[in-house]
Amino acid sequence: VENLKGHDDHVWSIDMNKEYIVSGSWDSSVRIWDRDEGRIMFLYTHPHGREISGVKISGKRILVTSLAGSLNVLKRVGRGSFIVERFFPGSMELGEIYSLACDTKHVITGHTLTNSAFKIWSADNFDVVKIIKEESNESIIWNIHLKYPLALICRDNECLDLYNLEAAECVK
Repeated sequence: VENLKGHDDHVWSIDMNKEYIVSGSWDSSVRIWDRDEGRIMFLYTHPHGREISGVKISGKRILVTSLAGSLNVLKRVGRGSFIVERFFPGSMELGEIYSLACDTKHVITGHTLTNSAFKIWSADNFDVVKIIKEESNESIIWNIHLKYPLALICRDNECLDLYNLEAAECVK
């Protein structure tokens, strides 16, 4: 057991694979740690200085979301070497992103402004596949587990929803 130190605020999101650990913090940074040595391999700071709300490893990419509503794509280009491949700025219409999930074909971000919304992206080219806006009271989407077309949604209103993303409806 080893403590990985480096963030200046609480860590909000984590992920790992066999080679590295990724941590996203409210200090606006993402740190990619060598899993064997515990050293920082790469440091990414959000360009708008906003809190990091999600990190997910997806093949050679690391997906990063923030409370600015942005999706950032980091790409591994060599051992311990990453670049910012894409940056998708936030949408004033959808608001902050609090949650992120992905599978081999889809990426989903959970947004909160005045109502909750989901944005579904293609995992291949990051085209937006669908936006689902809910017509309910605001609730923060804290966590998403994705098995497309189903998504398990954890909210701040003490509800756990099973969503059919293709039908854009809550199943349970």
